[in-house]
Amino acid sequence: MGLENATDGGLQAEDWTLNMEICDIINETEEGPKDAIRALKKRLSGNRNYREVMLGLTEYPTLTTFFTGEIISRKRPFLTRKWDADEDVDRKHWGKFQAFYQYAKSFNLDDFDYEELKNSDFVFMRWKEQFLVPDHTIKDISGASFAGFYYICFQKSTATIEGYYYHRSSEWYQSLNLTHVQEHSMPIYEFR
Repeated sequence: MGLENATDGGLQAEDWTLNMEICDIINETEEGPKDAIRALKKRLSGNRNYREVMLGLTEYPTLTTFFTGEIISRKRPFLTRKWDADEDVDRKHWGKFQAFYQYAKSFNLDDFDYEELKNSDFVFMRWKEQFLVPDHTIKDISGASFAGFYYICFQKSTATIEGYYYHRSSEWYQSLNLTHVQEHSMPIYEFR
């Protein structure tokens, strides 16, 4: 099948001609997308060849990554001072959040009142993607990057997260929007 060829671990790079043929086949019938997902899950299930898994994930664009986060506070101020972000980059990215407007003129001051943030409905953060889960040794994936970071604003009252990605070599203001979905089930906890 084309899917097996497209996810062959021996490929040096993605075969986009083959990928487009697979897309055409998938779109021929109403069941095509479901069949493709079933075939891909079967291909990836229990597969220990990480190259094949990564090619499969490119076909089915779901990645699980590990992030570290910094909550903006006196210890981690609005000024990033790393990851190639200067004050101008910070001002432009933080300025995308309406909740930041009240801090726009003072966020870069040494005497900024970070105590005020503790009582706010908003939590400002930076999220830095560190590595893929489960294989932390993979550092490079075609079409994905770990080089940049996200400017994040979490609104507590609505449980929503808004974010903007920054890396000097990437398109600016790639957005991330997450909202809480109420589960209609009982939570289960396991202690080990």
